[in-house]
Amino acid sequence: MIPVSRLTIAGLWRTGERCDDGSLRTARHSWDFVVDGVSLRSHWQDRDLAGVLGWGRADVEREAAAKLRGDARPDYLPNRVAIFVCPECGDLGCGAVTVGVTREEEMVTWNDFRWEVNWFADRPDESTVYYEVGPFRFGYDTYVKVLSQALSQRPDAGS
Repeated sequence: MIPVSRLTIAGLWRTGERCDDGSLRTARHSWDFVVDGVSLRSHWQDRDLAGVLGWGRADVEREAAAKLRGDARPDYLPNRVAIFVCPECGDLGCGAVTVGVTREEEMVTWNDFRWEVNWFADRPDESTVYYEVGPFRFGYDTYVKVLSQALSQRPDAGS
């Protein structure tokens, strides 16, 4: 059986800059998911990503939290939900780190972490699976409190 893990959030900061080609890289505050004291974002240092919570419009963030709770249609069937996305636009077409989210009674499990791009999400053999990450189990009540915390405050305002 998978042990119960502790989920928290931490502020995640992406600096803004003007790139050599003249394009702009937007400064972005978002939330990182931290499991048992380890940043999940740290597993994807080679990718430019922001957390799905902490920087978007309120309605988009509420929908992301609902997906993570299993209360809304996931990003990819049957149960895959984005946790890190493109920090410029949040579009799954740019690529996202997704996780399988399953609720069983009073527990939520995250497993099968992947890098996916929406045009091949229906072909899992073309996504990258991160076998070294997870699976993780969380108590549902605590899990929901963490998501609520992420919705109620911005990471640049006291994280």
